[in-house]
Amino acid sequence: TGFSDGFVRFHPNTNKCSTSSFIPIDIPFIVDIEKEVTEETKFDRLLEVYEIQEGVYKSLLHKGISLNERFEDDNFFPTKAYYILNDDLTMTLIWKDGELLV
Repeated sequence: TGFSDGFVRFHPNTNKCSTSSFIPIDIPFIVDIEKEVTEETKFDRLLEVYEIQEGVYKSLLHKGISLNERFEDDNFFPTKAYYILNDDLTMTLIWKDGELLV
């Protein structure tokens, strides 16, 4: 249709938006939301992967928690990675071997 190159921009703290070109009102579009992720960010679903012995891994799903809150807990086994569990059941790696990746 020729409209795929356009964009819709939503202005923060307002109900206003603008477009880069003519976009019909009935054309659906995908909204991407970008948020800065820090160690203080609370996640709805945070998957922790830890090593119970060399080469043997287990996982645990935490709800409504930040990385810092997990770091404060005494972990018996070393944590290897944290993933965000997305709504579509894919996972996003955000922390690995002591380093924030996003």
